[in-house]
Amino acid sequence: MAEDRGPSSELMVYLWYPTAHPGGEAKGVLFPGAKQIDAAGMPETLKSKVFGGNWPLVVSGKINSHAQEDAPIAKAPKDFPVVLFSPGAFGSSFQYSSKIEDLVSHGYMV
Repeated sequence: MAEDRGPSSELMVYLWYPTAHPGGEAKGVLFPGAKQIDAAGMPETLKSKVFGGNWPLVVSGKINSHAQEDAPIAKAPKDFPVVLFSPGAFGSSFQYSSKIEDLVSHGYMV
């Protein structure tokens, strides 16, 4: 998402996978690193394209996810089908969180 990509670029990858049900309602961070990205100066045009007017809510943590960082992977089944997901048109995978969470809740690794 960098405007100046220079001679090299980094690729950010997130892995979503089934976990054991923790009991109660799971609440996780919608966009890991949002505070750091905001502090570094994410361009306003990108904020509005990807999050509309919701960027301040994402940064503050008021919009959350059912995903948990670093949760232990489910023990059964031993093998999970894999879906490679890559949004296009300047999108972010976080715009598709509910779809990804649904796939993971049905046993897929995304």
